[in-house]
Amino acid sequence: MNRNKITLIVLAVLVAVSAWLLLSRRSGTYARSAVEFAVKDTNLITGLEITGRGGKVMLVKHELTWRVNGSTPVRKDRMSGMLVLLSRLEVISPVSRSRSEEVTRQLQKDGKRVIITLNKGTTREYFVFQDTMETNATYMMLKDADIPFRMGVRGYKRRDLAALFATNERYWRDNLLLHYLPEQIQYISLQNNRDPARTFNLARNAEGGFEMSTGIVPVDWFNPVTSKLNQYLGYFYGLRFDAYADLQQDTPVKYEYNDEPDFVLEVGNNTGSRTSLSLFPVFTVDPAGINKMDLNVLYAKIDDWDGMVVLKYMEIDPLLKDPGYFQSK
Repeated sequence: MNRNKITLIVLAVLVAVSAWLLLSRRSGTYARSAVEFAVKDTNLITGLEITGRGGKVMLVKHELTWRVNGSTPVRKDRMSGMLVLLSRLEVISPVSRSRSEEVTRQLQKDGKRVIITLNKGTTREYFVFQDTMETNATYMMLKDADIPFRMGVRGYKRRDLAALFATNERYWRDNLLLHYLPEQIQYISLQNNRDPARTFNLARNAEGGFEMSTGIVPVDWFNPVTSKLNQYLGYFYGLRFDAYADLQQDTPVKYEYNDEPDFVLEVGNNTGSRTSLSLFPVFTVDPAGINKMDLNVLYAKIDDWDGMVVLKYMEIDPLLKDPGYFQSK
């Protein structure tokens, strides 16, 4: 009888110790995860690497400027949004035992790997995955951990957090198109292929002022109205495109089936650099199957880029002036 009591006591102690070890390990990982997923002071972040099936991006901070995959500046709104997300990440709950193995496998197979570099050279690494089939929840798991967690962000209602960890470089690229101060501009040319007679050129003379000529081949130069010129030069600062064009899904129809763009706008600055925009109309098909020009957007080919970007007409229209604009007070 005494032997049975001793055996029961030993078993009870072993069960208690095992339970304590399991709970302490899980709670310890929970506490560690709650701290290490989020970066409260985002000023400490100097780099962010995101790798997934869609590709890989490296976001690196150079002094006060973020760049993606080398030298391309990052969109400020996208980067600031990511930093806010990283600072507000919260653990909602650990994944249940019944689903832990499955979610862990999904994280390692289909999840995105995120590596955050801090200014002291330390890193935080974890996987992020969005379960779109069952729970529509975002899961994360620290590297070398064995417990995944369901995650959320304070003040953010959208549930697909994994989509914000984009692996497409275009998502991060700055969409700034033209950024010239008036005093930086050396020349402007607008080639109007719809009506070549409305083509014009603006160029600085030896005295630093602007002269103007109309037509494809500049011949007679004259002085534009100063107030109209100054207003026009101001339009070349802070112009942004709306998005990258998906030419596979929506191939632009050339104006009157011509291979040439409707407009070619070129601007050069006083350091010798230039930007050239070839502007193509976009057509939509009405219910009757007739192509109609979309008056809200157009496509632009920038310099020698392979792809095109989408521009809103209201953004680019002020730059597409007729020569007469510069001659009337």
